[in-house]
Amino acid sequence: NNNNNNNTAVKIGYPATDVLGPLVASGTLASVDPDRLLIKRIILTGAPISVSKRQAVVRHMFFRPEDVRWFKPVELWTKTGLIGHIQGAHGTKGYMKCTFDGHIKNHDTVCMSLYKRQYPPFDPRDFGEMPETFNGTAGY
Repeated sequence: NNNNNNNTAVKIGYPATDVLGPLVASGTLASVDPDRLLIKRIILTGAPISVSKRQAVVRHMFFRPEDVRWFKPVELWTKTGLIGHIQGAHGTKGYMKCTFDGHIKNHDTVCMSLYKRQYPPFDPRDFGEMPETFNGTAGY
């Protein structure tokens, strides 16, 4: 039987003693792959202020022309499903000229997805180390 559901049941309790301790948590473990990455996505949004067929000037996404130039290679998308690219900065207030694959409307919202790798929080007690500031108070 080749089952694609590889979830494993997990029960977490206090360290083993003579008697069974209380159950602290239960759930399923999705994967134990060490190469699995935790990725966080944020979405920057802007509003078109000047629209002409497939081109638009977008504001409220950036506030400096340097930021527009930095994010120029990143793909844009709209709430109505259009895909676009930044052509360049427009002025000194962070406005940008964009081109899309279809006609954009004035009421549309322009979005940019940004991704960042997340690391699990480090706790020195997981590795048998005691932090120098440990005094039994909150936080550890």
